[in-house]
Amino acid sequence: MKEEGKTIRYEKDDVVIGEGIWRVFEHNKKSHSIQTIWGGKAHYLCARCTGTYIGIALFSVFSIFLLLSGNPFHISGNIAFGCAWLMAIPAVVDWSTSKTNLRSTNNMIRCITGFSLGIGIVIYFWIGWSLTYTVIFLFLNRAFVMLPVGIVYLTREGWSLSDIVRCQKRIALGMFRMWVKQLKQISHPKSPEKENTRDLKHFNVAKIPPVSVTSSNDDCNWCGLCLCLALFCCVCSKAGFTCAGCL
Repeated sequence: MKEEGKTIRYEKDDVVIGEGIWRVFEHNKKSHSIQTIWGGKAHYLCARCTGTYIGIALFSVFSIFLLLSGNPFHISGNIAFGCAWLMAIPAVVDWSTSKTNLRSTNNMIRCITGFSLGIGIVIYFWIGWSLTYTVIFLFLNRAFVMLPVGIVYLTREGWSLSDIVRCQKRIALGMFRMWVKQLKQISHPKSPEKENTRDLKHFNVAKIPPVSVTSSNDDCNWCGLCLCLALFCCVCSKAGFTCAGCL
């Protein structure tokens, strides 16, 4: 690690992390960044985040212009939610497929998909940060995007569909039991627990013991929510990276 002005460069992983406000822009590999010269120094701006910031800025100005001009352009919350979700799909698809080595990408695609994501974020602000919309938004993105990507990725890694379904059930039940244990500790803080609750970031798929799903899922309507979430975490564990959105 060496310092150059206000930029810390980690030569080992070829990652550039900026200090202060520059960290918002500089936080990725050089190969995933756009090199610019500012104040006589080279800065590496994250391609996808830069596109996202540009999309947020331009579409915010456009939205304010519509409001100030009195344009009678009104859409319902459901339509706004759908538009925001559609705008976020390109970035999720590009990131997930490139991260799992299903396809290659470049900084131009990262910037364009980030721009689309920025527009979706502005539209999402129109909804007013509804908790219901937030949960549905995250579920739809993971279920309808990561589900096919995850199946293709794990299949290429040598997993059969039966292995994927079996692993999904084990992860879903393991996560459910962990969440129930956490809720009990929150509800009864004075009640000592014999075992410490495992943190989700240390969640290891390989350590989940085999469980019987037929005896505990007789009343399950098989909506697929737990299986989609479990598959997402299974892909993360197999690919060797974690997702901050899990918390």
